[in-house]
Amino acid sequence: MNRVASLIAIVAASLALTGAARADSKFFGPGLPSLAGCASMVTYNDSRKWLWVTIYDVTQTIHLDWGWVAPGSSREWKSGNYSCAGIYHVRGEMKSAEGPAPADGPNLVDTRVEVKGGGGNHTVFYMSDVVGVQYGDGSRRSWQTDKSYFWAVGSRATAAQFFDQPIVKLTNATALPIRVRWSSYAPVVCIAPGTEWTGTHDFLIQGTTTLQIAGGDSCDAPAPAFTDYAFSVNWGTNRLAVHSGLSIGRLSWGLNEVVFVNGTASTVQFLVDGVPAAQSPCLGPKGTLQVKNLPQGNHKVTPVMRAKCGDSAGTSYAARDMSLGPIGMTMVSFDYSIGNP
Repeated sequence: MNRVASLIAIVAASLALTGAARADSKFFGPGLPSLAGCASMVTYNDSRKWLWVTIYDVTQTIHLDWGWVAPGSSREWKSGNYSCAGIYHVRGEMKSAEGPAPADGPNLVDTRVEVKGGGGNHTVFYMSDVVGVQYGDGSRRSWQTDKSYFWAVGSRATAAQFFDQPIVKLTNATALPIRVRWSSYAPVVCIAPGTEWTGTHDFLIQGTTTLQIAGGDSCDAPAPAFTDYAFSVNWGTNRLAVHSGLSIGRLSWGLNEVVFVNGTASTVQFLVDGVPAAQSPCLGPKGTLQVKNLPQGNHKVTPVMRAKCGDSAGTSYAARDMSLGPIGMTMVSFDYSIGNP
């Protein structure tokens, strides 16, 4: 009997201690610190798009919780009767909607992660790759890149290493000044022919980026409209050049047809040998024109950038040869490009 009484006393003391721990706990779930925070699941959406979240049991067949998480926000889930001993799977389906209200549609990304144990593991973060950049002054900064999304369990992921920020050294390899800017909110820089400009911005990282380019007769003239041109950069210094000119190629079979394309944001006239200047195609920004039955034979095509169609003044670029026969469709395109110096 003494042995039984002793066992009863030990059990009673243990229950009293456990009850005291739960009463004093400031966390959800059991009061023991190592098991705190397990009675709910918290999901953070660090993306700019709406996220549909589904929480499954260990077999990934039973839906415990589901619903929307707004961009840049979090949501706590309690309907799944979660515990520290359980194993769960959190699924995030990213949609294209970015506005104030969610909108269903095809998944842009569909990602799952296993969640188990306590110690903060019931808090998960939906985020993208993290890049660490080191600036010229020695300062460092890291941020998400919006390239590859994943779930981080317990805490947000940080940059694994830091890279030297990309810097673009851009040479104007055209015959005229060009205006460049990173975006419509950035200052405009005019680069004279044959000179180099060095540029960067805070969020320039490795990969594909966009620079806006506009032509013009001089740096003092009003800047015309800008056009986006995509190119790739790497960490560190990138030496590139802006080129301009004609490209002429055969598209498909046709009856002596020529498609003229102006890829720039300026007005361009295509002077064709054997065709009066007044009848030579003149295209506004981003214009396209299909012309039939031009004189057969070999012609030189000279692009001239003008303020507007009908003007006699303008700046001529290098001419290229074009051969026309009775059959065939030809494309003549004038545009800028960013490539090797």
